[in-house]
Amino acid sequence: MKKTLLLSALALLSVNVVTAAEPSPEEAAGMFDPARENRLEQSLCNAGKAILLYIPNRLLDLSDVISLSLGAGPEASLDVAVTQYAQLGGAFGTSYTLQNGFHRQYGVAMIESQRFGAGCWNYDETYVRSVWGPINEYWVNNQEFSLVNRHRDVYRDKDLDFWAISVKAGWLVNAGVAIHPLELGDFFCGLLFIDLDNDDL
Repeated sequence: MKKTLLLSALALLSVNVVTAAEPSPEEAAGMFDPARENRLEQSLCNAGKAILLYIPNRLLDLSDVISLSLGAGPEASLDVAVTQYAQLGGAFGTSYTLQNGFHRQYGVAMIESQRFGAGCWNYDETYVRSVWGPINEYWVNNQEFSLVNRHRDVYRDKDLDFWAISVKAGWLVNAGVAIHPLELGDFFCGLLFIDLDNDDL
C-alpha cells in the first residue's frame, strides 16, 4: 500500500514538473520576446511623437537660425564677426538686453562687457546675468589679447556660438543680429526627421 502511494506521488510530481517547464506556444515558436516587444512599443511612441510635433519642432529649429537683441544702458558697441576667427570691433559698458539668444535663450539679460577683437585675436571680459527668462549665466575672463579658443566653456556649454555671423552696434541703445550656420544645418536635417542638435520637443 505504502509502495503504491509513493509511486503515485512520484508520478504526480513528475507530471507537474514537466507541465511547469513546458513553454507557451509563442515561446516555443520563438515569437515572444519581452525586450523586443518593449523596443517596438517605444519605437512606435517615438515615431508618433515625432509626427505629432513635426511642425512645432521645425518652427523652433527655424527660430534657432537667427538671434535678435535690443538693449539699453551705458554701453557703446560696434562689433562685427564672421565667426570668432574673423571679427572686428568691441563693446564697452553695461546694458539690459531683451533677446532671443543662441540655443533658445529667451528673456532679459544684464550684460557687462569690455571686449575688443581683431581677426582671430581678442580681449574679452564679459559677464552675463539672467534678469528674466531661461538665459545662461556665464563669465568670459580673457584678460589678455590672444588667439580665440573655441574650446572655452562658453562655447562648449552653448552659452555663445563660436561660428555665429553677427553684428551689434549702438550707444546707450544697441541692437544686434546673429545668424547661426550650424543651426541652419539642424533645420534642414530636421525636415527629414534627423535631429542633429538633439533639441526637439
